[in-house]
Amino acid sequence: VLDVLETVSTPIETSKEYETWFKMVPIEVYNTDALLKNGKVFLDLGLKCNMQTLVGQMPKSGFNRETIAFKPVSKMPNKTTATIAAVSTYESASRIMTKNFQGKEFANGSRKITVNKVDLWHKDGKMIIALDMSGTVDGTIYLSGIPNYNPITKEIYFENLDYVLNSKGLLTKTANWLLQGMILKKIQESCRYSIKDNLDEAKKNMLPYLNNFSPMKGVFVNGTLDDFEFEKVELNNQAIIAFIKASGKMNLSIDGME
Repeated sequence: VLDVLETVSTPIETSKEYETWFKMVPIEVYNTDALLKNGKVFLDLGLKCNMQTLVGQMPKSGFNRETIAFKPVSKMPNKTTATIAAVSTYESASRIMTKNFQGKEFANGSRKITVNKVDLWHKDGKMIIALDMSGTVDGTIYLSGIPNYNPITKEIYFENLDYVLNSKGLLTKTANWLLQGMILKKIQESCRYSIKDNLDEAKKNMLPYLNNFSPMKGVFVNGTLDDFEFEKVELNNQAIIAFIKASGKMNLSIDGME
């Protein structure tokens, strides 16, 4: 059984483009009483483990047979926790946010601006949001903020949104009214985008490993994922990655292991 767990604990690459990996870390093995019938031993085994998707280089397996405890039980636990990485490229997020601004004017009296295009990138742990605008102000202003997640709307939004210094210098000279909190708040409402499709894609990427997946002869993995709970947002040079914890059930069957 430990040999099987060591095999299924080997990280599996789920996306070469974004370097995402699926990883299972066994913690405890539960077993019911064994029955001997027709020269064969039958017993139920349960596995307490963490399932994760990670981004970057291939992670270490984390398997340590010395630390895995075997516990006898009368009833098998059946809850599984998995961490899913929902990857959203800056290009995709920029495109969605640009659509949010379409048809909207931001005004203060007779002064008005329209945002025509949005570009995103990250710097020093924050998101930089470049707004290409026309109207009373023609040109590009830059905002910075910290990405967060709204579990109700399944949207990424930005906390502590503020103009970066070079924008403040420009606006102080040309359009000081844009610095007002009211205008920034209105802009902030459109600086968000849904990652529902990214979550669905991440969940879909994990399903092959939970649908009769056979890492070795005689071993089969089946499971389901249900509720989602936000964990954290990370940034790299290519994308925004939202880590979402999912709960569900998982079944690992061993039949004729060689």
